[in-house]
Amino acid sequence: MVKSNVYITSILLILLMAIAMALLSTSSHGLSIAGLSLGQGQIYGVLRCNISGDPNAPPVSGAPVYLKCDGSNTTIADAVTKPDGTFRVLLSAGQTVLISPSSCYLLANLPGGNCSIYVPDGALTATFTLLRIIQTNAKNIAVFTAGPFVDKIF
Repeated sequence: MVKSNVYITSILLILLMAIAMALLSTSSHGLSIAGLSLGQGQIYGVLRCNISGDPNAPPVSGAPVYLKCDGSNTTIADAVTKPDGTFRVLLSAGQTVLISPSSCYLLANLPGGNCSIYVPDGALTATFTLLRIIQTNAKNIAVFTAGPFVDKIF
């Protein structure tokens, strides 16, 4: 009886390890666009001190920018704006699995001091779209561009 329990336990352990390996290898491949498996993602944008997306408004420096999806409070990735208002959110292959431009957005909290506009909840949001895919020998990189930040689209 003991031998049969050890045998069954060994088989179950091998099956669980095989399932775990399959799940890990699937998620490490990331998002696939146009048949290309992506190894990394980048979202570029500029945060400006305006609630309607005016491209001539002054830039916002030192503001945190968060990537969020499906109305969740969970942050997928983040960045901080530079003095010229630009930012770059970097995504690993595992993070690219979690994103979709149709259900994800960028959220920026406006710091006090260098931007004196009133936003009811203190945050602006922006969508992003695929700009291009850079193919390299090591990995394919999806480059996204952020639209203008406005007062709450989501």
